[in-house]
Amino acid sequence: MLVNFSYINGQKISMFEKDAKGMLEVMEMSGKIPGAMNPEDIPTAIKLIEEASSISQQQPETANDAKAKDDSVSFKNRAFPLLELLNMAVEKNQSIIWEYE
Repeated sequence: MLVNFSYINGQKISMFEKDAKGMLEVMEMSGKIPGAMNPEDIPTAIKLIEEASSISQQQPETANDAKAKDDSVSFKNRAFPLLELLNMAVEKNQSIIWEYE
């Protein structure tokens, strides 16, 4: 199932439910879908995602990780569209909502 993240009259991105719930967890949101985030909470969410991206890049890689890396998208790459959306919402002082497609 897909989850859409958006702000009013703005951009929208979609993620698979598993990935969306992971991002919500990183942002310290409840993980419930549908949900919303107030504009004043978005800078903290951005910081948390950026910190998680930094940590995921610093993890030592094992042989199994290298194979898995070939088959998957990194956290940083998966988070990039959401970070862009969050930054746009900050610029426009908009809330973010997420809901099933």
